[in-house]
Amino acid sequence: MGGRPRPERLMQAFRNVLDECNLVDLGYEGPRYTWCNRRYEHGVVSERLDSYVANHSWRTCFPSSRVVHGFTAYSDHLPIILIPSSSHNRYQQKLFRFEAMWVEDDECGDVISRCWNGATDNRPMDSFIDRLRICSRGLEAWNKMKFGHVEKQIIKARESLQRLQHADPSSISREELMQAQNNL
Repeated sequence: MGGRPRPERLMQAFRNVLDECNLVDLGYEGPRYTWCNRRYEHGVVSERLDSYVANHSWRTCFPSSRVVHGFTAYSDHLPIILIPSSSHNRYQQKLFRFEAMWVEDDECGDVISRCWNGATDNRPMDSFIDRLRICSRGLEAWNKMKFGHVEKQIIKARESLQRLQHADPSSISREELMQAQNNL
């Protein structure tokens, strides 16, 4: 939306390469555009710059693949995520994520020390893996007691930002976007 037109000869050369290699665009879910110049009040330009392409063999191997345009709080580019197959991820265990805000709390170091030093084993590698597992569980439990449902607040802030990124860029103000980014 907006911006300078691309030279037709370059676009045709790109299309020719796609045709010669039998590549097709995999489509996407999510916001239409993957880049925005962030000039919301005057001269907003949004483009779908990024995409995944694949040939027939790849599409046969991964028939249920999906491409998702993600969201971002601070970059002018949205990430594009390839999910090759949803069936393999159905029963995957939730990943542990260390939250940066934890290190600002004085209790965090104590929780890590208590969990790390509480696990002992004679096998060094098993001991290391056990310590990581015990430490991650301890931090998750401490997080719920100390900070409550931060994940729900993050999800709500993320959904708000996604709604704005799905909207027509000329219909939102810079202040709205900045507020949604700061909430995240």
